[in-house]
Amino acid sequence: MFSVMTFVRRRPEMSLEEFEHYWRSVHVPITLAHTAVKRYRIGIYRDTMGDGITQPWDGWAILTYESREAWEADEQSPESIASQQDVPKFLSALHAVVVDTTDYR
Repeated sequence: MFSVMTFVRRRPEMSLEEFEHYWRSVHVPITLAHTAVKRYRIGIYRDTMGDGITQPWDGWAILTYESREAWEADEQSPESIASQQDVPKFLSALHAVVVDTTDYR
């Protein structure tokens, strides 16, 4: 499997609750329209685990594909373009990394 992991920061005028609501109710359905995406996971940072360290990101997402080629083909799809156009509506920053993933359980 091939995955793209993104770390995201919400727009500064959005509360964490507004950000989460938009992501889950608007952006997730747009992303799930990608037929090439085999798995989509998101996470919202809730707590610093008591260490007092402020996280630079508000959340993360992992999009999993069958292969790098499937991801590259999907990047040009109408669904991907719609997703990319939606991003500035709720994110102020996005950092993506490409990872090879193996699920064990």
